[in-house]
Amino acid sequence: MIQFEEKLGFLEVPLTLYASDLEEEAIVKTLVDKSKILAVTLPQKDKRLTDSLINQIHAQDRLVFVHTVDGFATLSKTLNRRIDGVYTNNLLAKDLELYQAVLDSQKSFDIEVYRK
Repeated sequence: MIQFEEKLGFLEVPLTLYASDLEEEAIVKTLVDKSKILAVTLPQKDKRLTDSLINQIHAQDRLVFVHTVDGFATLSKTLNRRIDGVYTNNLLAKDLELYQAVLDSQKSFDIEVYRK
């Protein structure tokens, strides 16, 4: 698929792994070999989505996206794993803005409580 995207002229492409059986070592090697890869995408429940893989992807200055995230509880767990973005069927940009506002207010509250 990457070769097809390159032929179409895309400068940066995702490495989408939902239909792939590549294991961690091969995924990382692909990132080294293909500088046009901007991000790696995996299903949120993929067994390959480990902290080790996330760290190695980030070490290559690439992003990690997961799919499909359709609720705030899953979104929170996902983003706490240092995932850079999600694919969703239900959450809208305004939902994510609200989620971020709640997180920001919680951080502010935690800092104020800690100071006291």
